[in-house]
Amino acid sequence: QTCKRHYRAFWARGIPVDVIDMDQDLSRYKLLVAPMLYLMRPGVDERIAAFVAAGGTLVTTYLSGIVDENDLVHLGGWPGGALRKVLGLWDEEIDALYPDDRNTAVPAPGNDLGLQGDYALRDYCSLVHPEGASVLATYKDDFYAGRPVLTVNTHGAGRAYYLASNPDDRFLADFYAALEAERGLLR
Repeated sequence: QTCKRHYRAFWARGIPVDVIDMDQDLSRYKLLVAPMLYLMRPGVDERIAAFVAAGGTLVTTYLSGIVDENDLVHLGGWPGGALRKVLGLWDEEIDALYPDDRNTAVPAPGNDLGLQGDYALRDYCSLVHPEGASVLATYKDDFYAGRPVLTVNTHGAGRAYYLASNPDDRFLADFYAALEAERGLLR
């Protein structure tokens, strides 16, 4: 369901998308979207790090880099392995919201993506601690207020974005429209 929602944002803009597995060559892509990349086999994090360092753009979300190929949680926090450095953050905890609960993402004034207005969030709220990443939006409500919900980190020649919650479709449309313009996805 989450992957389909991210895909629909591209489909609506007429941007072709390849659905690939963890073993595919990443070098031919400009943008890699990996929502909820929960389990990673050995070496996948290094390949993603090399992709971003070479100028690629990564988008990933809450529940990413949590466990290894044996479904064992990475010690020392997540995302595990090289993803922590690529994303420039660590995710302390993931809270599941009740089905009717919502929070709100508030874009930082003058953010690089031009995001404006509030965006609804649902399902999960991660408690993110930037370790070099810039904060592009924060939570508005409850215990999470003021904490990062969208970050970006420069890694080598590329950028890595982290969504700490499940945003509404309007957010995904605005976010990917900004990345389309930045990355020239239709060229």
